[in-house]
Amino acid sequence: MLQKIAYIVKTDANNLWLDSVPEHSCLHCHQNDCGLGILNKSFQQRLSRRQLSHCQRPDNSWGQKLAVGDSVHVCTSEQQVLKAAMWLYLLPLVLLFAFALGYQRLAVLWAWPQSDLILALCGLGGLYCGLLLARWFNAKQAQSWIQIKPITHVL
Repeated sequence: MLQKIAYIVKTDANNLWLDSVPEHSCLHCHQNDCGLGILNKSFQQRLSRRQLSHCQRPDNSWGQKLAVGDSVHVCTSEQQVLKAAMWLYLLPLVLLFAFALGYQRLAVLWAWPQSDLILALCGLGGLYCGLLLARWFNAKQAQSWIQIKPITHVL
């Protein structure tokens, strides 16, 4: 389970707006003398603001109401991350080749002009369609992939 601590900055009926501080790998080793740790400490850490649409309602499973200023764990499983990555990377790549090869086959079958420019444009069209489909699928599935759990106490 992948988890990130975030802070609620705004809520409404179906949305949560969350701020979180990006984590770097050097923040976990507690060495002060490595180059990356010094570089990260010298720059101001900026907040990463995200909107979660149609996510778990502000009333969570324990009956507690989530409010502005609350700390929460944003959780998702590794399997869901891999599935989203597959949709995001493989689907556009497969459609790029499918559109390009489809044009090539149709050009031979129907005696269309065979041009590398048209072939490249068909491939880019497939890539664009794949990115749109991946975005649609991931947006549709994100509501079931992300869990919001309130932090009741901080150690």
